[in-house]
Amino acid sequence: MITSHILGYPRIGRARELKFALERYWASGGDQNARLLHDVRCELCMEGWDVQRAAGMDYVTVGDFSLYDHVLSTLELMGCMPVRLRQLSCDKLASYFAAARGGSAGAAMDMKKWFNTNYHYMVPEYSSGMEFDPGDGRWLAEEIDMAQAAGHRVKASILGPITLLWLGKERDGLLNRLELLPGLVDAYVHLLSLMLARGVEWIQVEEPIASLDMPDLWAGAMHAAYDVLSRRSPRLLLTSYYSFPSGCFDILCQLPVSGLHVDFTRNFRLGALRCFPRDMVLSAGAVDGRHVWSCDLSATARILDRARDMARLDDRLWVSTSCSLMHVPVDAATEAAVSMSVRPMLSFAIQKAGEVAALKIRLTHGNAGSAISHASPSRSFKPAVGFGTEDLQLTPRRKLGYADRARLQRSALGLPVLPTTTVGSFPQTPRLRQLRVLLRRGSIRLQSYMGAIRAEIEHIVRRQAELGMDVLVHGEVERGDMVEYFGESMDGFVITRHGWVQSYGSRCAKPPIIAHDVSFVRPMTLYWASYASKLTNLPMKGMVTGPTTIVCWSFARRDQSYQEVSLQVARALRLEVELLGSSGVGIIQIDEPALREGLPLQRAMRRRYLAWAADAFGVACSGTSPCVQIHTHICYSELGDVLQTMSDMDADVVSIEAARSNMSPLALLRGFHKGVGPGVFDVHSPQLPSQEAMASRITAALGIVPPENLWVNPDCGLKTRTWEQVNAALSSMRLAVDDVKERLRIGSGALPRQA
Repeated sequence: MITSHILGYPRIGRARELKFALERYWASGGDQNARLLHDVRCELCMEGWDVQRAAGMDYVTVGDFSLYDHVLSTLELMGCMPVRLRQLSCDKLASYFAAARGGSAGAAMDMKKWFNTNYHYMVPEYSSGMEFDPGDGRWLAEEIDMAQAAGHRVKASILGPITLLWLGKERDGLLNRLELLPGLVDAYVHLLSLMLARGVEWIQVEEPIASLDMPDLWAGAMHAAYDVLSRRSPRLLLTSYYSFPSGCFDILCQLPVSGLHVDFTRNFRLGALRCFPRDMVLSAGAVDGRHVWSCDLSATARILDRARDMARLDDRLWVSTSCSLMHVPVDAATEAAVSMSVRPMLSFAIQKAGEVAALKIRLTHGNAGSAISHASPSRSFKPAVGFGTEDLQLTPRRKLGYADRARLQRSALGLPVLPTTTVGSFPQTPRLRQLRVLLRRGSIRLQSYMGAIRAEIEHIVRRQAELGMDVLVHGEVERGDMVEYFGESMDGFVITRHGWVQSYGSRCAKPPIIAHDVSFVRPMTLYWASYASKLTNLPMKGMVTGPTTIVCWSFARRDQSYQEVSLQVARALRLEVELLGSSGVGIIQIDEPALREGLPLQRAMRRRYLAWAADAFGVACSGTSPCVQIHTHICYSELGDVLQTMSDMDADVVSIEAARSNMSPLALLRGFHKGVGPGVFDVHSPQLPSQEAMASRITAALGIVPPENLWVNPDCGLKTRTWEQVNAALSSMRLAVDDVKERLRIGSGALPRQA
């Protein structure tokens, strides 16, 4: 019989219950809030399992839930939290969050994007001689017991040891983190034996590293690890996702595991199944867990039929989602306000579990009948706008090279050496969020809302001038989200009411859906940027989200390539950027924080992606004068993978996250010939940065970046911080710059400061 399951379920809850429970605990602490957080966790786990059973899954997945991040939770489970944080005197829950968010005990762990997604994970820290202590598998054991007590058939999920090591970084004299593999494998053996004793039948061991171009050394390490793990454990389902593991599929087939899960939705190679082992289960990730469009069940069932025949699977075929459903919202049935031209095509987590069940029925009985016709409505995309690669030849790039532009901009802007600025957003206070809710409900008039936003912008502009910032921003207070705001303002997007997904911890985003061709409708940022500019004589930076980021952080349509959609968005943004420049805004930031996460997992496919991403950026800023300084921003990514592309793009200044990464990106900037702003304080930690620490970071940057090219800014936007934290951090940043200038005798050439 064919088996159905999913790899994981959204953690945040239908109404973001996890977010609010976390923020209550962080704000007030205490035993009562800790108990409330525990209760919310239990309720969300039970709800996810009930959904899976109601949909007809043969196993419910246990262990996919995490209070902050599943990598961090795995580190805690294996007893390999950072050595520098192991001596904290607080309880385990507080210690766990101290690692994620920082605090009095030290800086938070580094944070990076999870493979090619917008989810962020905590980067493991490995030290020489590090020991592992898995203990009793506390939280995973509790979840297994809960699920079994509720009558569920359990498949436990855990991040695998090879990926856990791959994601980390060496510290404190460790030269090669694979040196730690034997001890880590022993910890896994201990944990797996505990699950075996609890009657768990299957362990979903996740090794997404297998979808990368895995080096031979790591492939050998995987074989050695699973030789040991398979001896004393439940049956192991080795799981890869986000792309079919073409480069190492043959290696995976030789591992001593009971089954493989592979992604059938991205780069799938049917012919690779010809030599699939006769004694292994094949779990087919056939329902795409990364987009919100309904599955074409008839076409997918035909592919699965061919796979079953090719690999001679019979009842060894499992049907699943391509990856965890943590990347999609919970329930499309709640989106009553979405147009009926789009709503029948939407499929969120609950619907995707139903699609998995429908595929099982089709493959078992030969016809899923009404389930197929219901889940696969006809598509209604009718391209009208267009904009393909041939249009690039008709779109002029910026007229001068960087060196010539830089000379013009220095003359036009008159900025000091080491100019200070922020990345864009300022605190999204409860009052601002409430104003947007009231406007949406019709409880206040648009005129009143606009007045309140203008007053907040006035406060932000005045406060920046008082703090001594050299280049100001208007604060983005009119935007709930940097992508959704532009989706609301352009044609072609659908905005949901409840389509939340987790970015990390309590941070959630509501990605817009690109359902039609994208086009410019009206100015999106011009009014607010122009209003803010009139409040000061200091330079005001216009803020626009870039085309690649808008597409990567949306649920894009499936009948066009990302390249085509990005170029449509770029053409719409070009009109906006041109309007900003012609209105007198002398600095415009076109954010591209998603540039790295859009990078294909296989290196052979990367050059083409990076070329069209740079082209899209070039289209967006192609209408500006060379006197207008174009900034961009990237954060929480492997900078080395995209730095050359950022150098080739038509930007003049690049700001990057660096403080959270302990300034490690600085080493990559040697020889970078454009303006650059390595962040000097972490904006996602409640820990307030000291003036001395920031001065040290600026000094370190000056050892690599010439003073005339160096900008000083935070890691990222300030929307998640309180005003108290922002005031203290920016004041210290200003003092740190002045201290470094005086100590190193760097000239100022500053503009007169006028508010």
